[in-house]
Amino acid sequence: MATFYLYRKHSDYSDNFPMVIEDIYASPDYMSGEPRFLKLMDYGKEVFSIRLSQFRCATENMLSNSSEQTPTSREVDRLLLKVGRNIFQSAWHDDQNLGMAMSDLPGFRISHFREAAELLYLTLTADLCDLRGAVDEDIRRFFHEVYPHKPIYSFITQTLDQDGNQLMLLPKRTKNLKQLLAKAFLNYLQTPVSWAEGGREEPLFKRVLGNYFRLDMVADNIVQSEQLCKRRDRLEKVSQHVIESILLKP
Repeated sequence: MATFYLYRKHSDYSDNFPMVIEDIYASPDYMSGEPRFLKLMDYGKEVFSIRLSQFRCATENMLSNSSEQTPTSREVDRLLLKVGRNIFQSAWHDDQNLGMAMSDLPGFRISHFREAAELLYLTLTADLCDLRGAVDEDIRRFFHEVYPHKPIYSFITQTLDQDGNQLMLLPKRTKNLKQLLAKAFLNYLQTPVSWAEGGREEPLFKRVLGNYFRLDMVADNIVQSEQLCKRRDRLEKVSQHVIESILLKP
């Protein structure tokens, strides 16, 4: 059966990804899968687009709570585009999809990994001086109320007190953290796991890649072995180290 998706999006030459800012209509189950990105046809080609429309209702509510008047659609658009252009264009990337999908599930217990990955990509790929100039109270509230993300909230608040030289030196100071985090995640994925005690073991990456669209089943059924717990704890410690290193003031 054919499925349909009607939406509004925005893109310009400076964006890595077009940004979907409103879902007008979607057939049932159209949004299943990766919540951050959509594959949409654009002039005959499939193009990844960032889906900011998932935050639209919460953003409208946030703006309503700070004003006596209901925000207009244009005001909601403006904030979504500001957050998308200055934060998510850098913090989100399609090569994070597996890690983000796993971190969304409590069964894998790697919640800090998402925070570390998004903060790390933001600091390494964004124009931090432009970011500092764009940060305002609405953007800060967005990462406190709409998309709660304590590390990003702390980081963008911290940039307001830093000069250009400090911001320019940050990517150099943290450039090795990406490799450190990737190595810890890879080590976690290589852990042998089984479905039952004494069952046949396979590396975790085979289980998750073979069941990518039912990762909840993997998270709920793999045996939590001592080796898996150690490598997961190591990944979470590395994730926390990445966050602390970025937020450490020079």
